[in-house]
Amino acid sequence: MRNIWFTSDLHFGNFNIIRYCNHPFGNTHEMDDVVVERMNACAKQNDVLYFLGDFSIGREEQVAAYRKRMACKTIHFIGGNHDKTTRKQQQLFASWGILSEVNVTKQRIVLCHCPARDNEVPEN
Repeated sequence: MRNIWFTSDLHFGNFNIIRYCNHPFGNTHEMDDVVVERMNACAKQNDVLYFLGDFSIGREEQVAAYRKRMACKTIHFIGGNHDKTTRKQQQLFASWGILSEVNVTKQRIVLCHCPARDNEVPEN
């Protein structure tokens, strides 16, 4: 059975996120290793992951290396405000967009990196 996962804001390679969010890591390598390990413990190879932005601010080859370390093979990507370089690596993901609508167990979910108020999301 395939599980469906949602995540965002991993900020691979971003030392500032350690400082701004008071993460308990001494450097980005330590943070990235823990994040990948925990992500892979949940989102397995045959699962589906929806990633809602801010993957990495690193160079293109770093983005590819982070993506390769993730066990889940089907990652749908919703671009975030810190995905300038990741955007250049769209081929690494199953799909790419800035907004998406999915149905999970008959529940309609609108996916976007930036939050929207209830009255901004149209109803069917």
